[in-house]
Amino acid sequence: LRLGAFDRSWSSPALASSETISAIGCAAITTTHLADIDHGTWSGRTFAEVETAAPEALYQWLANPAAGTPDGEALTDVVCRIAIWLDQIASRDGRCLAVTHPMTIRAALIHAIAMPENTACAIDIAPLSTTTLSFNRRWRLQEIRRA
Repeated sequence: LRLGAFDRSWSSPALASSETISAIGCAAITTTHLADIDHGTWSGRTFAEVETAAPEALYQWLANPAAGTPDGEALTDVVCRIAIWLDQIASRDGRCLAVTHPMTIRAALIHAIAMPENTACAIDIAPLSTTTLSFNRRWRLQEIRRA
């Protein structure tokens, strides 16, 4: 990844995020605000395992991922969590880097540019892609780029 220089960097607490930060070659503050959506009882299970154990629940979730998984976090909860972080960094000068997860990026877009949940859930966020937001009195989406 060619990302340029950053004044501040943050990372989700997930191992994949810390490994990505390490590969980028910068230090980052770990924050739970950037954590992936909690998939509850489905955490760590494959789609095939969930489909075998709870096919109807899987189909309901695929039809409406914003509702969350059984005992998991709803997308509105992730939006509230990421909104706190975005509002904190909005007034800071300089470039900021956040290494996080697709659903957390979608939640950021919901908050930052008032994107509807169903629209945000329809965006594919590829591994190692970049989403660039800018702030000048309000958030703006500049770019989503695949790696």
